[in-house]
Amino acid sequence: MSLHPYSLAQKAEIIVEHFRQHTATKIGGQAKAMVVTSSRLHAVRYKQAIDRYIHTKGYTDIAALVAFSGKVIADDGEYTESQMNQFPETQTAQRSDTDAYQVLVGAETFQNGVDHPRLQTQSDEQHRTGPP
Repeated sequence: MSLHPYSLAQKAEIIVEHFRQHTATKIGGQAKAMVVTSSRLHAVRYKQAIDRYIHTKGYTDIAALVAFSGKVIADDGEYTESQMNQFPETQTAQRSDTDAYQVLVGAETFQNGVDHPRLQTQSDEQHRTGPP
């Protein structure tokens, strides 16, 4: 259920819209968000869903990066961090600190980034998909 396309699309909308409406203007417009996922496959699917939502809405003021180790093999192909971000994974940390990216979707890496001075919003999909 947590990987169902409808569920991911709804969560992507919430993540993006919450960031744009409540967080983006904090710290002089320099705020960042981190979505911590329960698996590398979840990170891949969240990044895809967030990118689709941003593209559909035509937003140019928000972009996402993904961070995970190794290769994710899914039913629709193989994914790597560098392939999804379109630059070498050695640059992910540096680029996540630039103004070009506002959301970092992470699994098994960058989870210690919660002390980043520009991090203002966190979404842990594990807590949001469990029982109330």
